[in-house]
Amino acid sequence: MSPQQRRLRELTECMRRAPSEAAQREDIFALLTFEHMLQERLCDLLEAIADALPGAVDLATAEAAAFFLRTHYPAHFAAEDAVLFPALLGGLGRGSALASAVEQARAEHEVDLEAAREIADCLDDLARGERISPDAVGYMLRGFFEAQRRHISWEERVLFPLARERLDAAAGSRIAAAILAQRRPAAVIALRKDAG
Repeated sequence: MSPQQRRLRELTECMRRAPSEAAQREDIFALLTFEHMLQERLCDLLEAIADALPGAVDLATAEAAAFFLRTHYPAHFAAEDAVLFPALLGGLGRGSALASAVEQARAEHEVDLEAAREIADCLDDLARGERISPDAVGYMLRGFFEAQRRHISWEERVLFPLARERLDAAAGSRIAAAILAQRRPAAVIALRKDAG
């Protein structure tokens, strides 16, 4: 089994360890932290793909990574941007530490979504056997997974503690329920080449 295949297996095994819906409804951060774990496993997979360039990339893992980038990333960011952040900011002044943290997270999400789209397109090209620049793709992959690891760490060390201070258990449960409802039935936002 190649390092890429091993990393893909770790990602899929991590997906199977999702907290129960009841646990997700009880604590919004159980859901978000779990999704961060998935993102970290994806970063490991992208790193294995980058290490395999130029000629030893497993095409199935490239396709799986592209799919995850097009589905999971936008769904996770939409949950934070459209549901969690407005709930956190309700009645909060602009100059607060939490408002500043939310503003930073939103700005990073915009950049991250565009990068995810570009990388997914490159991985699809690679999987179809199209000519790519291994150096350029490797550089893109490394920049992306390093930025994602920093972003996840920052959210969990800075943003989530500030959010926990702001939310009581009932508010967290309402937010979690809204996020779960937003994702049904299969309400996943896909990033595709043909999506404007």
